[in-house]
Amino acid sequence: MADTAKEAVEQLTLEQLDKIVEVIEIETFITDEYRDPENNSPLLSKVMIKHAGELLIKRLKGETTFGNELDITSSLGNNNSWHEVAAIFDKDEFEDELEFKRKTLDPYIEKLKKQEFE
Repeated sequence: MADTAKEAVEQLTLEQLDKIVEVIEIETFITDEYRDPENNSPLLSKVMIKHAGELLIKRLKGETTFGNELDITSSLGNNNSWHEVAAIFDKDEFEDELEFKRKTLDPYIEKLKKQEFE
């Protein structure tokens, strides 16, 4: 088990990096809330994204075929009404971070919130 976010990112396998890229290619982003459909385990933690995100982006760009620009952000959802969700997103798909949050991340958080209370 990794002691730090950096170590956790360094320990990601090429298969895990490829899965992360696959999700980003399909969804334009991945969050700490994402679960691998094969085993329901998280691929990334909030700490990994927030504190070692730059290293993760460097690995994704250097060790996979993904060529688009990536960025990191987080949100509490509309009106700061839920727990923080951290994300890595495809910058080439959005005008800026604010557009990503407004059009994609905040609605995603609202959907998670609704699912939690159903």
